Amino acid sequence: MPKQISGIEIDAVLGAAAQFPGGGSLEDIARALPMTLPHRTLQRRLATLIAGQRLIAEGRSRGTRYRLPAVTGELNVLDQPYTLEADGAVYIPI
Repeated sequence: MPKQISGIEIDAVLGAAAQFPGGGSLEDIARALPMTLPHRTLQRRLATLIAGQRLIAEGRSRGTRYRLPAVTGELNVLDQPYTLEADGAVYIPI
């Protein structure tokens, strides 16, 4: 059974990578982490994030830079006037 990876570590690695919009090296990300992770553990966390498409690796070997993927999407806004209709009667008890 594979070891469960802490969500705190994953979030910390993503947060550290986010500090480098143009891409950060492994050493940059290691320095930006709020905790100390062994070098090989950090490599594994980065590989997990890349496999899950939550991080992008550009370049090879020591020149590899890690960055967050660009957020793209489409937004459709419908401008409709708000109307309120009500029917009713007032009953006064006698």
